Amino acid sequence: MFCLRWAQLCKSRLEANGWEVWLARDGTEKRKPPLATGVKLANEKDAVLLCLHLNSAANPTADYCLVRYSGQGVQLAACLLAEFRRVTQMPENSHLDQGTRGQALIRGCRHSAVICEPCFVSHPERAAWLRTPVALIALAGAVCRGLSAYERMIP
Repeated sequence: MFCLRWAQLCKSRLEANGWEVWLARDGTEKRKPPLATGVKLANEKDAVLLCLHLNSAANPTADYCLVRYSGQGVQLAACLLAEFRRVTQMPENSHLDQGTRGQALIRGCRHSAVICEPCFVSHPERAAWLRTPVALIALAGAVCRGLSAYERMIP
């Protein structure tokens, strides 16, 4: 539910600033739709694809931001990663990834496509932070600032 609330807050903030936003889910689904649903929606709308996720690991000390990207999404990914690192105060090992895990799920998108994983819910301190009202607002702000920075970069 956190990711859905995060997406809804991003949507309202972005729309307030003139962006058009479509969510691939609204919370009434019995199961989360596959990423292919988002790719299809982004292609139908001729839009950028932004997937919001939280990471988890068997090792509770895993602590970094990760933004996976496909195709031309590297600039968008870099803008978002910078903002996620700023609000989460993540260590230097945060990174961009164009590897096959996750990237294969979004590579059919015609425009920039990214999967955002700003922190690990399995990390005790991050999990505690995510339960605060500040976390949702901070992560939504990071998305908005990252998208705005990306928009300024493209001709």
